[in-house]
Amino acid sequence: MELVANSSMKTILEPFFRNASKRGDAKALTALAGNQVLQYTWRQVATEVVRMAAGLREIGVEPGDRVATVADNSYQWIVIDLAIGLARAVHVPIHTSLSGEQIAHQTAHSGAKIIVLGDKVQADKLATQAERLAGETQFFALTPWRRHLKHALAPVLLADVVAALGDGPVPLNVDDELAQLQASDLATIVYTSGTSSEPKGVMLSHANLAGNALATAATYEDEQDELRLVFLPFSHIYARTCDLYTWICRGTQLALVRRRDSVLDDCAVVRPTVINGVPVFYEKLYRRLREEGVLDRPGMLKQVLGGRIRTCFSGGAALPQHVIKFFRQQQLALFEGYGLSEAAPVVTVSTRQASKAGAVGRPIEGVDLRIATDGEILVRGPYVMAGYWQDPQATNAALVDGWLQTGDLGSVDNQGFLTITGRKKEILVLSSGKNIAPAYLERLLVDSPLIVQAVVVGDGRPFLAALIVPDPVKLKSEARERGIRSFTRRGLVSHPRVRDLYRHEIARLSKNLSAHEQIRAFHLLLRGLSLEEGELTPKGSFRRQAITAKFADDIAEMYAS
Repeated sequence: MELVANSSMKTILEPFFRNASKRGDAKALTALAGNQVLQYTWRQVATEVVRMAAGLREIGVEPGDRVATVADNSYQWIVIDLAIGLARAVHVPIHTSLSGEQIAHQTAHSGAKIIVLGDKVQADKLATQAERLAGETQFFALTPWRRHLKHALAPVLLADVVAALGDGPVPLNVDDELAQLQASDLATIVYTSGTSSEPKGVMLSHANLAGNALATAATYEDEQDELRLVFLPFSHIYARTCDLYTWICRGTQLALVRRRDSVLDDCAVVRPTVINGVPVFYEKLYRRLREEGVLDRPGMLKQVLGGRIRTCFSGGAALPQHVIKFFRQQQLALFEGYGLSEAAPVVTVSTRQASKAGAVGRPIEGVDLRIATDGEILVRGPYVMAGYWQDPQATNAALVDGWLQTGDLGSVDNQGFLTITGRKKEILVLSSGKNIAPAYLERLLVDSPLIVQAVVVGDGRPFLAALIVPDPVKLKSEARERGIRSFTRRGLVSHPRVRDLYRHEIARLSKNLSAHEQIRAFHLLLRGLSLEEGELTPKGSFRRQAITAKFADDIAEMYAS
């Protein structure tokens, strides 16, 4: 297989239309929908992209206009994303997990001319915000649904707009549009997850996106039969670059899952060779196989992922060591990388030729990386953002002398491998003055089979404490073996013998830590931390301010006792 782009390309649209020309009738995309398996060729996708771009022009979208989308992954999402680029507009993808108020804020902040809703769920959330956006934003829909009287908005179906163009040639010339598009033109505004502050709009150019995707695609070996299954949201730059745009650069095949909770079932249908995931996915997979008692069965991991899987990638957060060890035992490649939205997003990758335990790989081509005196990771190169939308103060703080201040802490060894040690803004300072990186301690804690999630707290306090989410299946099993009886989850996690069990487990995991790094108090939570409750970002990172605010009483009790 030969990469269908070169380092001088202006936009991801160039390799996309090259694929349509050279591979026209080859299968490009598979979308699972209910019991259907829908397949599309490169030529079919390109035809719909051109018609959608013409439709956007018909409804008044001009070059530079912002078009917001609030929709889950679908074939239509891919079409409109590429069509927005072809129309030389700016795509503002918004996470579907956000509230109506948050969606309205990002739409208004970006100055979006139109907003495209994926389904009735998003329309319901925005119904109360329609008046706020009225006059500034037009509403459109990707899929039809029955409207209810309570809606103050009446979105027009985009398919109807495209159908109104007729069956003849559309009033849009691809070559002319690509000739007028500049590499430095703004392609997208991606709002950050906001783990510790209000989300900011990251401005990425066509060159940022295309260059990062090509450099990422070139880091691993060619596979003629490559088929990547996508389940991470395209609204996050990780999946958009590392799945959607990397697929275009490599000219292979892409498959979309039906739902985020149907990944393993869809693996059996699609039989992918490549998967991009986040640590929480691989952790859940590990625990599921452990519960089924098949962890030690050779080849079981590959089997549940469809039988043809060759490579898995992970990003967004650190992988637990027991997951890495499990994949190694199952002889399935699992590579960690590092990136952030402001870098489009990939900074480093691990490969079969270059990987190291505990590290997140080496920089991709074009990226310069260095460590500041305070341990912060600094990044420079052609993929770094232009800045934050309408926020010059934040832009000036993030971009200093051409270097992106990532906010992450790490180190680089003499072979060029990067290791992440924590977040600069997440550093806890004990009342004794000792500085603690909580992420490192949390990774140690979740290596226990009894712990699913752990959040370390202690800023301004005399010692560290932790909010612990027990593994419900493993805890029940341990309780049964030890003769601990309780009829409710609350009763179980508060049982003295269960607390002793976790106290000993935390001590075991912390035995090699210094005195100020010891977890001296803990609280067992009744449920896991989730995206829906506003405690996690879409990529699975902790929203620490939200967590500490929500569990303030529990934290206070840990220190009071």
